[in-house]
Order: sequence, then C-alpha cells, then structure tokens
Amino acid sequence: MAIIKNLEKLLKDAKAKYEVVKHKTVYTALDKAKTLKISPKEVVKTLVLKLGSGHPTRQAGKASQYVLASIPADKNFDKEKFKKLFNDWAKKAAKAEGRIFQVAKQIDFAEEKWIKKNIFKTKAGGAVPPFGSMFKFLAFIDKSLLKAKKLVINAGGFEESIKLAGSQLEKIEKPVKGSFSKKKL
Repeated sequence: MAIIKNLEKLLKDAKAKYEVVKHKTVYTALDKAKTLKISPKEVVKTLVLKLGSGHPTRQAGKASQYVLASIPADKNFDKEKFKKLFNDWAKKAAKAEGRIFQVAKQIDFAEEKWIKKNIFKTKAGGAVPPFGSMFKFLAFIDKSLLKAKKLVINAGGFEESIKLAGSQLEKIEKPVKGSFSKKKL
C-alpha cells in the first residue's frame, strides 16, 4: 500500500516538508527503527484508543469514543497517565464549551477489526498515521517525541513511512500534548 491519499493531501495542503522512506515490511515501530537504523526515539508509535465512560457521551450518542495517542517506539503506553491527561483536558474543554464533563473510566486499545473497518475501510488494514484530524479523532502526543528534530511516522502501509520535523507534525495536527509513556521493562 502506498501513502494513503488523504495523508498525502494533508501534507501537501499544509506545505509540509517531508520525505517518503521505503523499507522492508515491518509491523511494529521498534522493528521500523531497527530496519531504518535510527533511534527508536525518532519513530512514532501511533495507538488507536477506545475510551469508555460507562454511559453514553454526547459524541454521537455512543458509549465509547476513539482517539489517537502517539509515543516513541522505545516506550510503553501508560494508561493511568493518559487517563489523567485525557480527563483533565476533557474537563477544561467541557467547561469552556458549557457542557457536561464525561469521565473516561476505561481505556482499551481499539480492536484491529474495528481499525480495518473504520479507519482503512478495507480488510487489509494498515499502519495508522498520527493525524487524528484525518479520521475525525482527537490526537494526543507524548511530549518526549517533540524533542526529536526528525520523526518517522506511519504512512498507511507497512513498507513506506514519512520522515518530517516534529514541529511540522505539531503545526499540522495541533495535538494535545502530555506525558503518557514509560520506559519499556
């Protein structure tokens, strides 16, 4: 699979400077770092998270909502830190918009089947880029990623990635920033 069209359009519309990087087939961010012989701190691992409140939210009347969270390839996701970040952010957003705050009580990884059907709309699936705006999702980014001058992000497939400045990612997406990763054990 080549770069997904809406990602290419997003980058071109934003006049982003980026480079397409071809590599062998990889399914994890850590394998991508090893294959490209770069620091795992420069490779973005994008997670699709399912947040549950235990009752319907105002968002389309669903009990769950989906968001993207990006962390470095050499780190693990910290659910508790993310839950606090999300709930603090949502509380401020709800107050600013004059609506009721819905706590995220459960955080799970989205099922691959759901991702294939709702993000890629194919049975093949792919590697999710960190641009939540492409899928009408909120995007969160671990602050440690923004320390890297260049980042390698998913381009939709398993054989191509995109290299761009962290500042470009931040400028285009305007993600919610926080610290929600931890060292791998």
